[in-house]
Amino acid sequence: MLLGAAVVILSMRRGLRRRRLTSGTPDDRITGAWTELSDALRLAGHPLPRHLAATEAAAYAARPAPPKPGRLRRAAPGRPPDDAGMDVFGTAGGPGDGTAGGPGTKADGTAGGPGTKADGTTGGFGAGAGTGTLVVERPAESALPPLDQLVAGINTVGFAPGAADDGQAEQAGRQAVAYSTALRARRSWWRRVWWSVHPGPLRWHR
Repeated sequence: MLLGAAVVILSMRRGLRRRRLTSGTPDDRITGAWTELSDALRLAGHPLPRHLAATEAAAYAARPAPPKPGRLRRAAPGRPPDDAGMDVFGTAGGPGDGTAGGPGTKADGTAGGPGTKADGTTGGFGAGAGTGTLVVERPAESALPPLDQLVAGINTVGFAPGAADDGQAEQAGRQAVAYSTALRARRSWWRRVWWSVHPGPLRWHR
């Protein structure tokens, strides 16, 4: 039952996109492409604010989606933290860094406390060269496809109705589809499935 309903919704969604992007005048098709963009953002959980102009809406859409959960790994010894691409969380290490001779003995033979290195310096807890440090790596995400032709087309529809041509409509449609596809690809697998069978676009613009 559920599988049959999903197949029906998927078929209806594909038909809706086809009608939006291929039926009617160039103005109709450009408007349909803009509606596709609006639906994509709504499906992603970032509805397009109604008060934004077309250029502002494109800038809003270009913002990267929230990062996926990072994965933890232990930093390599001697590697400095990379603040641009990861978050560093210090964890307690053992006394000293364990990189020099016997514990408690300095290089000159005098006695040192626990964690004393061979050069006479002492290491504290978590002071090892990268040991005992967890690093959260944030996956890099490529930029989303541009929307400049779609913005130009919707501005033409708004300010010069009837002036848009078939070429503008085709370019607007291609950009809307490319953007929607790229935005969907950033979701987890089950969110991508739900994106495809979500019934919302069938009723949002009635």
